[in-house]
Amino acid sequence: MTGTDATTLECIEELVCLQNNRENIYWDDELRRLRCAEEQDKSWTPLMEEATRTLGIKNRGEYTKIKKKYNLTQY
Repeated sequence: MTGTDATTLECIEELVCLQNNRENIYWDDELRRLRCAEEQDKSWTPLMEEATRTLGIKNRGEYTKIKKKYNLTQY
């Protein structure tokens, strides 16, 4: 497994963990990044920006593909 693959899988694991804790993650067109519905302060921003960048997501369609590829729709 390459470093990039490992980083991607770590990022997916973080998203699964968030979703397992009832966090709703979605694509925000205005911010141009993933967003956690419970973002109540700026401490979430770096995590969600990193997840967006790591997964190479640039729009809602790409996020949908990632969700399907890694079976995130079940969470």
